[in-house]
Amino acid sequence: MGRLPEKAKAQTQFLEMTLPENSKVIGKTIAELSIPRTAVLVSIQHGDEIIIPRGDTMMHVGDVVTTLCERDTIDAVKILFLSPDGPIENDARKAGDLDA
Repeated sequence: MGRLPEKAKAQTQFLEMTLPENSKVIGKTIAELSIPRTAVLVSIQHGDEIIIPRGDTMMHVGDVVTTLCERDTIDAVKILFLSPDGPIENDARKAGDLDA
């Protein structure tokens, strides 16, 4: 398997999050989310199933979301996926550069 260059290791990080019951992304599709441009959804574990996320993939309580993101985007990604109900774009925009 290939390895990331040393510089890339320092700038990026895998982040795994379990979606809580009150996450604002529950019931939304990936396409409806304002995911930062410097973050990529790698996989979603839904029960025993591992899903490669697509635009029409729906988010559910308890899903385990794995992202690869630049370190300076980690807070924005956490806010997007883990914060309670509320505006999806506005909260995350405050913490990082989002895809418009």
